[in-house]
Amino acid sequence: MAIKSLLNAEKQCCLAGDVASTRKDIVELSFKDGAWKTLNYQIVLLSKRRRGQLKEWRHRRGWQWRAHVRGVQPQRATRLHRWLHNGPHHL
Repeated sequence: MAIKSLLNAEKQCCLAGDVASTRKDIVELSFKDGAWKTLNYQIVLLSKRRRGQLKEWRHRRGWQWRAHVRGVQPQRATRLHRWLHNGPHHL
């Protein structure tokens, strides 16, 4: 399951201090599965565990998401854009 892979990747990347890989793994695994609610839940969970790392990750994730949103329906793209700027609790 992708979530187990996601959490294992997050743990390995965090121990290595590799924020870029953490961000990439979370976005790629969640996008591949189309698991938007799961992505939201995991970000909230990770924010409680890794506040400093999440702040940097959230700041940089927008560029990667924009590449994925190009092929998504306009309504979903608008929600993703709003989520990027306001956080997961504003959907």
